[in-house]
Amino acid sequence: MKPFSFRKHPAAMTAGAITVLAAATIGLSANAREEAAPQPSGQAMLVLDASGSMWAQMDGPDGRKTTRIETARETVSGLLDQLSPDIELGLIAYGHRRKGDCKDIQTLLEPGPLDKDAFRSTVNKLNPKGMTPLTDAVKQAAEVLGYTEQKATVILVTDGLETCAPDPCAAAAALEDAGIDFTAHVIGFGLSKAESEKIACIAENTGGKYLEAADGAGLAEALEKVVLEPSEPVEEMPPPTAGPWYPGEEIMRNIQIQATGGTTDAEPARDPELTDFPADGEAAQCRAACDAEAACVSWLYEPPGSYFVEEARCRLYGPTTEHDYAVMNEGEGWASGVKPGVSVLVRPYPEAP
Repeated sequence: MKPFSFRKHPAAMTAGAITVLAAATIGLSANAREEAAPQPSGQAMLVLDASGSMWAQMDGPDGRKTTRIETARETVSGLLDQLSPDIELGLIAYGHRRKGDCKDIQTLLEPGPLDKDAFRSTVNKLNPKGMTPLTDAVKQAAEVLGYTEQKATVILVTDGLETCAPDPCAAAAALEDAGIDFTAHVIGFGLSKAESEKIACIAENTGGKYLEAADGAGLAEALEKVVLEPSEPVEEMPPPTAGPWYPGEEIMRNIQIQATGGTTDAEPARDPELTDFPADGEAAQCRAACDAEAACVSWLYEPPGSYFVEEARCRLYGPTTEHDYAVMNEGEGWASGVKPGVSVLVRPYPEAP
C-alpha cells in the first residue's frame, strides 16, 4: 500500500474547509494497519477551516443535531487515532481569531513528530468565527512544506467556496507548475452540484481526485479513499514525436484518446470538434457520426457524468491530429475509435483479447 503515491499528469468559494497538505504516508483504518503498517516519509500539514460557516448544523450519526466543526473535530480525532506517531504532521487554521479578516491564517503546529494529544487539543480549542481565506492558507501550507523542493499532496475538505479575493483554480495551477510533485485532492463536504463544479478545478489542475461527502461518515470514507487506497499510476504522456504512428481499432472500450498537440503531417492538427449529440447518446452513435464525416479519422465518446456533465458527449478528430490514449476504469462507459487504415497513435494500441 502506498498512500499519497500520486504522479502528475498533464492536465468563489463560501466559508468552510479542511485541507490536508501532505508529503507523507498516512494510514486511517485498523484493518489497513494489520495488512501493512504505513511507513511515514517526509512531512504533512493539516489546514483546518475555522470560519463562521463551520457552526452550521447537520445530522449526526445517531440522529442528533451536530455542527460541521464538531464533525470535523471527530473526524480529525479518528484520523489521529490511526496515524503512526512517527509521522511529521503540522497544523494551520484560519478564520478562528477575527471576523472579516482575510489575513487570519495561523500556523499552530510546525511539521514534526506527531503529538496526538497536543494536536487533538489544539483542534478542539478552535472557535470558528471569520472568513475563508482558503487559497492563501493552502499556499502558506505549501510554503511551510517546501513544495518547490519536495513532494506535497493536498487533501482539501470544504463545505463551501473561497470568500476572499484569490482565485483557487489559478492558484492550484500555479502550485502545480512551481511544485516538484504537487497534487491536490478535493472532498466537497455538503456542497451543491454547482459549488462542486466551481471547486473541482483544484483537483483537475493538479492531477488530483474530486470526491463528495454529505455527512461525517461520508467525510471519513472520502478521506480513506484518498489516503488508504493505493492510487493507480498515471502513465506519463510521451512528448510529440516525428513518427512513426500506429493504428488503433474501430472501437476501443474503456479507452480515452487524447490529442497530444502534435501533428502527423505538415498541416496543423485540428482541435477535436464537439458534435451535436443526444444527451443519452451511446458510443455506437458517436462512431456513426465519425463514419458519416469524411474529415473525421477518430472519435471519443464521453459517458454521462464525466467531468461533471450529465449529458453524453461525442468528439471528432481531424486527419492530422496526433493521439495518445489513457485506459479508463472498466464499466464507466468510455469508448474511442480510429478508422481503418489510419495511423495517428504515438504508441501501439494492444487490441483487447
